Amino acid sequence: MHTVTSKTWGTSLKVVHWIYMAVIRTMLTYAAVIWWPRARYITVSKQLTHVQRLACLYIIAAMRTTPTAAMELLVGLVPLPTFIQQEAMMAYYRLHAASQWVDGGGEHAKISQKMAQLMPLSQARCDRRVPKYYFDKYFTVQIPSREQWITQQIILSDEIVCFTDGSCRGLSGPSGAAVYTQDDDQKYM
Repeated sequence: MHTVTSKTWGTSLKVVHWIYMAVIRTMLTYAAVIWWPRARYITVSKQLTHVQRLACLYIIAAMRTTPTAAMELLVGLVPLPTFIQQEAMMAYYRLHAASQWVDGGGEHAKISQKMAQLMPLSQARCDRRVPKYYFDKYFTVQIPSREQWITQQIILSDEIVCFTDGSCRGLSGPSGAAVYTQDDDQKYM
């Protein structure tokens, strides 16, 4: 017969917490920028609160009469309807900052008005940088053997050479590295 120890019980609670945070809550907030107005309905809000309550009960192994707000506070969770609205606002802000927000006139598009009311700075213009991807490599990586180092058979055929001996100054310390430029025959550590 298998007995449950406090160590395995604690591990199980951590796994439940991870599953809720990484899987269930992520699934529930998927596309929140579209359906966030529904989270304000009383019936939907109660269902979302019930889901988070069940998760809290399993995460902290509480009695079923424990208040939801107390368990959320212990676990460090924002009430789920509020969290969905936060996620929707963050998604709106990302899309707005990237000039990709399209106001289709639906109920969900009122988030721009809500953001303007709650956080006027979110409507301010911001720098926008279009990402560019460069797939060409303008460098080469050469890893010479120890024998090549000892016999000095290494050919440095570039203007700037970055090198390291691979050693580390302790477990948490930085490793040594240097840059050598052949033009002025200088070495920078």
